[in-house]
Amino acid sequence: MGCVYSYDLVETLVLITAKLTDFQFESADFDLDSRINRMLSSALLEQETCKAPPSIDQFRRDCLLVFYESHQFLGNQAWIRLGGLVRLASWKGLDRLDEAQTDQTRARPWSGAGQDDLEDWRLVWWFIYRLDTQVNLSLGTAYLIDEKNVKTSLLGPDLVPDPVLPGFTNDEYEGPEGTMRSRLYLPCHPNDHWKLVPEITHGPPTTMIPNLDILLSTAMRQFGRAFRLHMMTEFGVDKPPIRSITDAEVFLMALEISLPQHVYLDPTPRTSPPESPSDRRGRLVTLLQFHMCQLLTNIMRCSSSPKYADEDWHENWRQVGEACQNIASAAGHLGSLSSLAVDPRIAPIIFTALIFVHLHRKCKVLIPGSDLYNTLWDSEAHLVHLLKRLATARRLPRLLLGELFRTVHIIIQGANTCKRLVWEIQILVLQNYTPSQTHPVHYP
Repeated sequence: MGCVYSYDLVETLVLITAKLTDFQFESADFDLDSRINRMLSSALLEQETCKAPPSIDQFRRDCLLVFYESHQFLGNQAWIRLGGLVRLASWKGLDRLDEAQTDQTRARPWSGAGQDDLEDWRLVWWFIYRLDTQVNLSLGTAYLIDEKNVKTSLLGPDLVPDPVLPGFTNDEYEGPEGTMRSRLYLPCHPNDHWKLVPEITHGPPTTMIPNLDILLSTAMRQFGRAFRLHMMTEFGVDKPPIRSITDAEVFLMALEISLPQHVYLDPTPRTSPPESPSDRRGRLVTLLQFHMCQLLTNIMRCSSSPKYADEDWHENWRQVGEACQNIASAAGHLGSLSSLAVDPRIAPIIFTALIFVHLHRKCKVLIPGSDLYNTLWDSEAHLVHLLKRLATARRLPRLLLGELFRTVHIIIQGANTCKRLVWEIQILVLQNYTPSQTHPVHYP
């Protein structure tokens, strides 16, 4: 049976695709930029559906608009649109899809839906969840979703039946073949997330990479919170790092141990069993998120050290460079792909690694021509190349690679601490993201 999608959803998908691929319409009177600007200036989904329950296509359309806008012109409009989308999703119960049917749940748009339709709603929810992670982490703002309160299971209704591990819920139901299967939920306690990894990696191949992406997005949220709290906390000479850094390190260490090293933490192509191009791209994106968590941890450690001559500081600074090189290694495997085949969520990760690789290469103690210097130079080249590839279709990578990166050189000269450097760069990013005018606006 074929699927029928709404006209608004199809129109949004066609216009955004035409813009990203630089498609030329035959009619000279067709103004693509004006159509997109008018679409972005339309009423928010929560205003359009204040009386009638929203359909899944309405949710999909607004997800596309937030995703597009956050990579073309990340600013207050995209953030406001995301806020409305998250509130509406919570109001309609998408974060509680697996609740038992009650009088309250029967009023929700997915009430009475079959298993396949529920999976479509589940996809919409976890897309919104990752949008919340990406947009707020990029802007340094608080997340709108509290993952501890999410009662919607991960993707895939046909997960293999394994014993229930402590720390998360196993909701059993009758599968299509009559076998008992289990649902996986995000644990309430962050330190229990690693327990999901064996269940995910031994589950259906079709949902393995997407669920790992959700899990690593959750890890990014944990480190984003720790980083934001760390940046707001002033350290005295004798004060130890804040507790959140230690918690984040324990979280990351448990996650690293639970992931199969030779399969998921190695950027080279997997041969046994062979992985599809889409799975490979998805795995590299999750790997980049993992290394970004490592990078944020080591930056926090460096900025909390009171003395630059301290041995711990030098070790943390070395690990900052190592995490950046790991990011560059994964980026090198993505650089040969088409710009539209690469998830644009990685642009801020690549840019952050580029700044600190550049800082490492500029260290006075580093001898030009040495093995480490050449390694850092190659890493910087991989990162710049991938940003250039992404910049062919997206405005955000062009901004990061252009005026923003050139201005960073000036900031580096005036920043006397790692914390000050991060603050200055974040302020600069926010200034460049904030539009000087409201929609309609031309997207170059």
